[in-house]
Amino acid sequence: MVFQSLKWDENKIEFTQQKTGKPVTLPLLNDVGDAIIDYLKVRPQADTKHEARGDILTYKAKKKYYCR
Repeated sequence: MVFQSLKWDENKIEFTQQKTGKPVTLPLLNDVGDAIIDYLKVRPQADTKHEARGDILTYKAKKKYYCR
């Protein structure tokens, strides 16, 4: 997922599934948004356009919303 997938003003996440090529829209729940913000505060600096790796939703989620 790239940072542009996060539509903060609209409270949604939009991306295209790599395998099927189909667009996906998911709600950006408050808890998920908070977890993303917390992750961005402590994530290592990367030289890539992909701000969010596969572990982003499990960063704070181990207790609350495990999404693997």
